[in-house]
Amino acid sequence: MAVHHGVYLAPQGTHDSSTIRPKGMQFRYGILRVFEGLRSGSFLASPDDRRRAAELEHHFRNVCQRLLFSLQRLDALMQQLTTLYVPGQAPNLETMRVHFEAETVADHLMSYLNMVVDDIAVMITQATGYLPSKPTRAVDSFGKLRRAELRLEAAFQPIKTLLDATDVAGSWWDLGFATGTGARQLVIHNQHLIDFQLSSVPGGPIEARAIILSPHALEPFPCTDYFGLLHRVLGGLFAWLDDVERVLILHLKAVDSSWQPMSFCPGFSLPVGYPLGITRYSKEYFPVPACDGSEELPWSIEVCGPKA
Repeated sequence: MAVHHGVYLAPQGTHDSSTIRPKGMQFRYGILRVFEGLRSGSFLASPDDRRRAAELEHHFRNVCQRLLFSLQRLDALMQQLTTLYVPGQAPNLETMRVHFEAETVADHLMSYLNMVVDDIAVMITQATGYLPSKPTRAVDSFGKLRRAELRLEAAFQPIKTLLDATDVAGSWWDLGFATGTGARQLVIHNQHLIDFQLSSVPGGPIEARAIILSPHALEPFPCTDYFGLLHRVLGGLFAWLDDVERVLILHLKAVDSSWQPMSFCPGFSLPVGYPLGITRYSKEYFPVPACDGSEELPWSIEVCGPKA
């Protein structure tokens, strides 16, 4: 379980330390300490490289928030679907609208996650001081960073073991991004779609599940539990990022012993976008793992509008 990456809520009855920012429900992304260090520190000599680091940090912050907003929205839509669906009756227009929106949001989640992962790859090249010997060896995506020949570069030795870990079957990369089998590859490149199905047993609650649907009728479903898959991908990625954060901070401090990273774990408050009313984060449909030491899901928070 990750410590610095994931959603976090201090358990009830515990002291909310002043080093925890922001207060209350939040999404933590400790790796931002490395992005911030490259932007504000003395590690990059070229003005163009420093400007690129500032642009990269800005993009990473925004894409993380958009990813969390999409996950938050999908969770709300799934909860809404389970209340709208009536067994044995044809869905009404509102049910059809919510169903369609949920599938649309689910389809593009992996694109946002891919942006996050690619930003991390570019940041790693900046933090390690990697300079490509020719244009074809430049890194602008995580797929390129994982190339076997690049792992032999001296600059990447501090993180080689962590890159090797993404080769393991069942790793976050394998489940989410591996060519031909990863969820993102299937949806973006192999014409698969996310499909939601609702059902109930007599007298029981309505349950929704999501599958990755193959475009070829005779092929089996490559994934029969989309939310479970997302939870495993994000859980693996966040634990991996804890290690990357630790290794790169040690590396940067060895380069410049005067540099000090943020003293607190960076994050942003939930709910993203501050939607009015109650936002409920369910255990069934919100696949973002909670950080180690956090209160477990489900959570609820209310945003009130201005008083009349």
